[in-house]
Amino acid sequence: MPSALSAVPPGEDVVPVSKGSNAGKPLAAFTKIAPVVGLYEPASGTAEPDSHPTTILFCSWMDAQPNHIDYYTRKYMKLFSHSRIILVTINTVRFLLQSEARRRADVKAAVTAILDRDEKSERLFVHSLSWIIDSAPGIPKFRRDIYSLLVPARTWCWLRWLPFAAMVLSAVSVVYVVVNWLPKLVWGELVWKPTAGMNDKKLIPLSCVKGYVYSKEDLAIDWNDVEKKCRLCNGEWPQGREEADS
Repeated sequence: MPSALSAVPPGEDVVPVSKGSNAGKPLAAFTKIAPVVGLYEPASGTAEPDSHPTTILFCSWMDAQPNHIDYYTRKYMKLFSHSRIILVTINTVRFLLQSEARRRADVKAAVTAILDRDEKSERLFVHSLSWIIDSAPGIPKFRRDIYSLLVPARTWCWLRWLPFAAMVLSAVSVVYVVVNWLPKLVWGELVWKPTAGMNDKKLIPLSCVKGYVYSKEDLAIDWNDVEKKCRLCNGEWPQGREEADS
C-alpha cells in the first residue's frame, strides 16, 4: 500500500475538476462537491451486476499527487464501470492544523452523498490508503512520521527544506508526546476513536468484508500495527482470515 509515492506541496489541495476542456487531466472525470471531496458519476446504462459495488469511497493518502490518485480511480472505473466513486483527499496542513470540527465539515459532502441513496440497494466499497483512516491502520511513530512528512520536500533546495524540516520535527515531536504520554482522550478524535471504530460492530456490520494490503518494506506505516488490526478482525469477524503472498 503506497504511503507517499509522491506528493503535492504541503498545504496545496488536490482539486478534482469537472469534465470539459480539462478532460485529459488527472481526475478530470470528477466534479468537486467540497474542498476535499470529488464525485464521479458513471454514464447511465445497464444495471450493474450484484457482485459489483454501487458506490466506491476512495480515501487517498496524505499529499497524494493527482496523477497517482487518478491511476487508482481509473482502474476502478474500468473494473466497475457502473459504480460511482466518491473521492476524499487530505494534505499536511489540514491534517496537522485543522480542528476536528473543520475536518468533519469538510467531509460532510462525502457522507451526504453516501446517504443520498437507498441503503437497502447500496453496496459500498471503501478503499482507504494510509493517512485518512488511522493510517489504515497504523499508529503515529516518530521516525516513520518524519519520513512521511518530509517526502513532499525531498527535491527542495536546502534553504527551503531546512525550515520545513524544523517545522516537521516540531509537529512530530508534539504528536509523539500526545500519542504516547497523554491520555487517549486528548487525541481520541484523530487517532484512537477511528482505530477503535474500525472494529466497532455498532458502526461496521459483521457482514462487512475487510482486507488489508501492506508491505513490511513500507517506511511510513509499521506493518506490525497492520497485522495487529488483522488479528483483531480475524477474532471478531466471522469471515476473518489471513492470507499472505509467498
